[in-house]
Amino acid sequence: MMTLSLRALLQQGARLAQAARYSWHTRLAALAGMPLLLVGCMQGGGQGAAIAAPEKIPDKQVIDFRVASCDTLWDLDDKDFTENPLYWLRAMDCADRLGAAQARLLGKSIVVTSWESAFRQGILLSSAAPAAGERRLLLGKVNLYRAQMPGSLRPLVQLWRERQNLEIVLNDDRAKAQRAQEAAAAQLEALHQSQALLQSKLNETRQKLENLTDIERQLSSRKQLQGDMPEGGEGRSLHHVGPEETYTPPAAQRSDVPTPVNH
Repeated sequence: MMTLSLRALLQQGARLAQAARYSWHTRLAALAGMPLLLVGCMQGGGQGAAIAAPEKIPDKQVIDFRVASCDTLWDLDDKDFTENPLYWLRAMDCADRLGAAQARLLGKSIVVTSWESAFRQGILLSSAAPAAGERRLLLGKVNLYRAQMPGSLRPLVQLWRERQNLEIVLNDDRAKAQRAQEAAAAQLEALHQSQALLQSKLNETRQKLENLTDIERQLSSRKQLQGDMPEGGEGRSLHHVGPEETYTPPAAQRSDVPTPVNH
């Protein structure tokens, strides 16, 4: 009995040792295949690995300039703000919302020492309805600091400069049209005055002609009356006496005259 029990124990120990060796070889094979499995995942499943990567949280909070307050916008000088095109778009929107007097007052209060202050002042003053000459001056001031502006803002600055140039051209055309309108109005007024003067002279000449006509009519009537009046006085008509009216026949031939008797 002792012999059988010992043999059974030895067989069971041999089986356990074999099982342990098999398990160890299996684990070694699995570990040896892990690099190949990782390489396959990197080559064919890169997208899945990217999705599985943890999301990086930004260090700073991004400001939504669409809802930023216009009152505090002009005091922001940090590069994270001034190098962001959205900041300047909001600044242009806020400047357009201001009145011309307020925008001019705020723009004049800015001391230009950098490209940020020059661009900020240009945005404010351009919203204050400046004249063409003033707009050229502020555009030239911004151009002086153009080389210092970051590359991310150059497209926006270029659009702003083109807008200012268009405003200058529009102001020049409007001024030319105003001058042409004033010149046309002056010429029209001069024509009206000349027409009034000619009309006055025409009326005066017509009145003189009417007076001359009346005088000529009166003279003609007077001449006609003088032609009908006799030479000896007024109220008599001139009568022409013919030869037959002055002839006196001889006395013998007159029967109505008595013949004298001789005694």
